Amino acid sequence: MTRLAVVLAFACGCYHPSAETGQPCADNGACPDGQRCDLSQSPPVCVTGAGGGGSDAGLGGDGSGGGARDGAIGRDGPAVGGSGCRGDLECVSGACEESTGSCVDETTVVFVSAAGDGSGLGTRGDPVASITAALALTTASRSFIAVEPGTYTENVAATTAIAISGPGSGGTATLAGEVLVEGNAPTLLVESMAVTTTSGNCVDFETSTTIGTLFGDIIGPCEADGVQVRGGLTARNVTVTGAGNNGFNLESSSGTVDIEQSVVSGARTGVTVKQGVATIRNVLISGSTQQGIELQGGPGGGGGGGASAVIDFVTVVGTANVGSRRAIQCQMAGAGVPVVTNSLFANNGTAPEVDSNCAVSFSLWDDTSTVLTGSNDLADMTPAFDAAATGDFHLSIGSPGIDGGDPTSTVHVDLDGTPRPLGAGFDCGAFESH
Repeated sequence: MTRLAVVLAFACGCYHPSAETGQPCADNGACPDGQRCDLSQSPPVCVTGAGGGGSDAGLGGDGSGGGARDGAIGRDGPAVGGSGCRGDLECVSGACEESTGSCVDETTVVFVSAAGDGSGLGTRGDPVASITAALALTTASRSFIAVEPGTYTENVAATTAIAISGPGSGGTATLAGEVLVEGNAPTLLVESMAVTTTSGNCVDFETSTTIGTLFGDIIGPCEADGVQVRGGLTARNVTVTGAGNNGFNLESSSGTVDIEQSVVSGARTGVTVKQGVATIRNVLISGSTQQGIELQGGPGGGGGGGASAVIDFVTVVGTANVGSRRAIQCQMAGAGVPVVTNSLFANNGTAPEVDSNCAVSFSLWDDTSTVLTGSNDLADMTPAFDAAATGDFHLSIGSPGIDGGDPTSTVHVDLDGTPRPLGAGFDCGAFESH
């Protein structure tokens, strides 16, 4: 069974009150009048109109797909007060697309309420009582499902391009049941949800042609994978906890997967990449019971081949390193050899915590691991966290990881949304010291 519950998604950035577009949003998502915060970009920036190019690509997987989703949803401009919305109550229409900070045109929304009518019209004044009923009412021009606070017990199978969005900062919605993305769904947005299941995967994008977007979700515990991907995926501000198998599983992915500003904790393996093209950036992976990151495949490699990965500004801590498993294991071949930069590996069971096949640069690890290639690393050093015992893996003052990153990096925020760099250089790991 799967449970979905709404959580608050956060915006981040370094605010410039200039009326010029393209400037970073404020920490609370604020933008000058007439602009909204496009959270799909890194860092989030202020844009005008119905939706910026970054937002479109995030929803549709490419420029054209995003444009189609824009038209189907019918964005209705910024929230009351002129800044991007983070919850339904901030919009006159009663529906906010939190991933872009846009209020949604009410005529393009199907409303769901626990107090709704089983035969309702899905309007704001006559909502339906279930997400399944809402799915039956969606059309090409009415594809945004706004779920009000409450509890919903049902199984949900999405087969068309839709968005399922909870109330964001306006409350909590819980869905108990199975959720699958199957059939001919070219795109699917699931935002501000919490997902848990005692049977199978929490979120399963089981169609190779689906381009999925997860934003502001809390996923887990899960009996198997937290998120399984067979197509493409953009995941931002997502937390996966207690997955019995993988936090994110790209074992059969055929597309591009970007996981950014996210946390995976207590999974058997934090992230597995065996197929597809993966970027894992500004991610904390902690307490994995077997290994932190498993990278296989590539030309001539296992997992069907065709895999590549970029691991950048990632912190991996507290991995058990069972048997030959590592905090990061690199078994890709040929052109698929992963790029690991600006990362940090600490307190990860039996040495060596970094696989000798990994090519690691500008990174820190706290044992005597030896990598085959790489440069400017900080080996066998204690990272000095603020409060590792309580799960705070920010670097404390004096940590050797501070300013230890690649000075040519173009990444401008950390997992928290704090600007990078704050000091003389970029810090290793998911968090910039401040």
